[in-house]
Amino acid sequence: MGAPKIDTKWIQSKLTESGSSIASLARDLGRDRASISRIVNGEQPWQPWMTPIVAARLGVPDLELLTRVGLLDARVATAPLLPWFAAGLFAMGGEKSRMMRGRDHIIVPDMGSDTLVAFEVADASLERTLPTGSVIVIDYCQKTLSDWDIGVFAFGNGAHLRRYRIRDGRSWLVEERLETTHDDWITTEGTATVGKVIAIPKLGSFQAGEHPHVR
Repeated sequence: MGAPKIDTKWIQSKLTESGSSIASLARDLGRDRASISRIVNGEQPWQPWMTPIVAARLGVPDLELLTRVGLLDARVATAPLLPWFAAGLFAMGGEKSRMMRGRDHIIVPDMGSDTLVAFEVADASLERTLPTGSVIVIDYCQKTLSDWDIGVFAFGNGAHLRRYRIRDGRSWLVEERLETTHDDWITTEGTATVGKVIAIPKLGSFQAGEHPHVR
């Protein structure tokens, strides 16, 4: 099996866009220009330790660079990891919130969607299922949920995690507290759907639905 194929044209275009060069990459990496040129041109294997340094120089996410140099399976995608407070902005529908970028990204299965975003949970309303600190991936273009789906919803002063339920012909948002007697059901009236939780990465696996494991 040969060495991973490096997308040389893409790297060269990003160097141009960032006003950089092979020589500047070599300086950043502490290597001579000739050896870095051979790596970028695919004549020598990509060294993983170079990735964060080169990604910073090119202004791209580490994971995108790893994909372009052939070290990640093309069937995976990435989702920007944003602070929880940003979840509420997605309910507003503004372009500014859509353009937000997280410095950190997580790997997700390629589900054919480019509208994925990840959040670290800072909401205790679903702590029986999603403890504070869990990471969730939502598709913010999926506004229609089925019974038992988990979603992010905007109401009150921010964004909240809730289980979506249909009961007695009405739609409800349900809490799942550690103390079950504190569970609360509210109607969906006056709420806005931010998106559907499609994945819950934990210890390298996905626990939402039947999505495949991340490598």
